[in-house]
Amino acid sequence: MAQSVFRFLWLSFLISSIGDWLYKLALPVVILQKTGSAYHAATAFGVSFVPWIVFSLLGGVIADDYVKKYVLIVGHFLASGLALLLLGVLWQRQLSYPLLYGAIFLLSSVDPLTHPSFQSVIPELVTANQLVAANATIQTIENCISVVGPLLGGAIITLIGGYTGLMVDVGSFLIAAILLCWLPNEHHTNPKPAGVFAELRVGFTYTLKKQVILSGSLMFFFTNFALNMFEANYMYYMIKQLGYSLFKTSIAMTIAGIGALLGGLFATKWLANRKAGVVLTNSTMWAGGLTFLLLLVHQYIYILV
Repeated sequence: MAQSVFRFLWLSFLISSIGDWLYKLALPVVILQKTGSAYHAATAFGVSFVPWIVFSLLGGVIADDYVKKYVLIVGHFLASGLALLLLGVLWQRQLSYPLLYGAIFLLSSVDPLTHPSFQSVIPELVTANQLVAANATIQTIENCISVVGPLLGGAIITLIGGYTGLMVDVGSFLIAAILLCWLPNEHHTNPKPAGVFAELRVGFTYTLKKQVILSGSLMFFFTNFALNMFEANYMYYMIKQLGYSLFKTSIAMTIAGIGALLGGLFATKWLANRKAGVVLTNSTMWAGGLTFLLLLVHQYIYILV
């Protein structure tokens, strides 16, 4: 029964992840087609990163104080409506940048508010001895989507266009929300919350006192900031500056996903006798160094590698 219920969660995650890839590819394409501006395409990605800074702690408080199933369902329905709002803004003949950035900010705010509930609901759906397998299932889906998503998304957007791709994203959120309705109703026994700001203060104070958590949080903050900067400029760089097609650009992203998948397969054995801090530091520095190589190579095959 636990496995049967868990299927609704991972299937919902799979569908919404496919929609997310369509969104990531379609949004910069539509903005570039409409404005021809790398600045606005990059700023759109930058705005989508801000909510993770602002709302991540609040998402943890929500996961503690409210029924996670309903947080996830409401979040997906809300994301569907906000994606439709964004589509309406992009459909306007004269694009309003304040409305565009506002819609992107609101849509991007849903994920940091609901992600802690998604992570913490898994132990409530499976038994303790199934937890590793359940987490591995979610990670495998995420890695596989990172391989298939760019290629499939690029092909779909090439065939049906960016606007239709965003409409598919709206539908993916709706289907994901409906699937989550089959999750069991949890018994919410948490004590009465002390208040959002009080709980945020407690969490922030705890983080500052724990050196490992603080240093890890700062490292992931700057790493994610760098990844978002890369993604913000990637589409413009490949399509406008180097002149590659959307399909070739998507293939390059697919190759990156294969790298992530292979890394996940080899990581368990490779990390067995190594210190976590050393691995995190070295891998982050390698990522920066390999990104720097893109300044030196412009040939398609070298970019793929």
